[in-house]
Amino acid sequence: MVFSDIAGENGVFCDGDWIEKKDQDPNGEVRLIQLADIGAGVFLDKSNRFVSDATAERLNCTLLHEGDLLISRLGEPLCKACIFPLEGKYITAVDVAILRTKCAEVDVRYLLYLINSPWFKEQIKEYESGTTRKRISRKNLDRIEMQFPAISEQRRIIFRIEEMFSELDNSISSLQKTKKQLFVYRQAVLKEAFDSVKCVDEGARVKDVCNNIKVGIVIKPTQYYVESDGVKAFRNANVRRNFVDDDNWALISKEGHEKNKKSIVHTDDLVIARSGANLGMAAVVPKKCDGFNAIDIVIAELNLKVIDPHYLAYYVNSPYGLHVVNEYQHGGAQGHLNVKEFGLLPLILAPLSEQKSVVTEIESRLSVCDSIEQTVDTALQQAEAMHQSILKQAFEGRL
Repeated sequence: MVFSDIAGENGVFCDGDWIEKKDQDPNGEVRLIQLADIGAGVFLDKSNRFVSDATAERLNCTLLHEGDLLISRLGEPLCKACIFPLEGKYITAVDVAILRTKCAEVDVRYLLYLINSPWFKEQIKEYESGTTRKRISRKNLDRIEMQFPAISEQRRIIFRIEEMFSELDNSISSLQKTKKQLFVYRQAVLKEAFDSVKCVDEGARVKDVCNNIKVGIVIKPTQYYVESDGVKAFRNANVRRNFVDDDNWALISKEGHEKNKKSIVHTDDLVIARSGANLGMAAVVPKKCDGFNAIDIVIAELNLKVIDPHYLAYYVNSPYGLHVVNEYQHGGAQGHLNVKEFGLLPLILAPLSEQKSVVTEIESRLSVCDSIEQTVDTALQQAEAMHQSILKQAFEGRL
């Protein structure tokens, strides 16, 4: 069977609607569901876009029904699917396919798990297109042949998958709780460390210990993006609390690198996430990242005669720094850190020799915490991979 077979004559298998920015209305009655809302097996409920009733009618939009299966045709991973859980007036974006069916031969939950399984991901490779962002057309999506056991067997497999997922999710919840406890412990260590500092200048600001504070490439950085043979560039996602995340570097062309020399970072610079989930997080640029470029992050070039880079990073990531960063950010839910105002952050400034002692003490106390967190992170990655392993077993007949 293919998707159009499952939809049947009385069902729906179609794309969402082409909604341009000019069509949207923040006071509209119809909510626009977007790609960000579609998780693998879960509706994420993140978006906040609307159109009016009149616009939805004029554009002949397809209103969603509770229980519709939504499939992402764009993004990574491709073809995430979830069951739409809401009642009311909703439409979805064009890069989301809608399946509505009352097919007696297929349980929609079985189909949901099948689409999110490794087996299905292998099938779409033949039909996907694009280089930087993979996509699949609905026409090609409808070429994928699927086989379904008897409905009773589908429901047995569904029950077993959900039973195993429940056990796994409980484990993940415990691990995430441990991570939160580690964060609280880290903050307590940092607060205690800076509480004990004898400040030499009550009026000190971050700008006083910097030779320069600037921001990475802001205007159309994507024009410089390349897939290979480029220069690595920091983004907000690469900046974590007191460490640099080595995953998912952006690459910019060598020409773009030369045109944006002002945003090159060097060893012992401080980089600060300017927006996104990592907003306000700070890390010291390690030697291995010397000469990388930077995209839309704050870069603080430090006066190493008066400030230890790691001391300042720990301070910015401490309760003192986080409180002030939150106070100085702009933009509400999608906040960003203003470069000038970051320089005005009050600083608990100790003599350089004491700074180094503070750093040594912090690192000594946090080393065990780091080890535990690494173990937890590894376990979380394995747990996430287990979801796919369960689905793989399910559709290989091993559950």
